[in-house]
Amino acid sequence: MDNFVSMYDLDKEKLLQEVADNKKSSLQSGHKIEQGLYEPKKSAWREIYDPIHSYLRSTSNKQYKDSILRFSKFALIEGLSTSNDLWPPYRPYIPPVEQHQHLEKIFASKTLHAIIYIIFYKKL
Repeated sequence: MDNFVSMYDLDKEKLLQEVADNKKSSLQSGHKIEQGLYEPKKSAWREIYDPIHSYLRSTSNKQYKDSILRFSKFALIEGLSTSNDLWPPYRPYIPPVEQHQHLEKIFASKTLHAIIYIIFYKKL
C-alpha cells in the first residue's frame, strides 16, 4: 500500500493546471458576472478524453451531449474532422496492467462462457 495516494494528498490545483486552462470570471454588458470555468487543454482532448467514461459519469444526457459537442468543436478546429457529426472517438485498446492480465485470460475462456450460459439457461 506504499503506492496508494489518497485524494486528499493530491494538489488539485496543480493537477487541474496540467490538464485544463482556467477562464476567469468576467463582467458582461448589462452588469452580469459570467462564472469562471476550466476548459481542457488540447493534449487532454487528444489523450485523456473518453466519451464512454463521460457518458457513465454524467448525471444527465445533456451533460454528455455537451461534452460530445465540445469535442466536436475541438476536432473541427484542429482539423481532425470535417463534419460536426462525429462518431464517438473510442479509445484504442490499452493492455491491462500486469496485476490484471490474468483476468483477461479468464474472461476469454470458453469454459467460463459455457458455465455462465448454463447458469443463465437454468435460471431463466
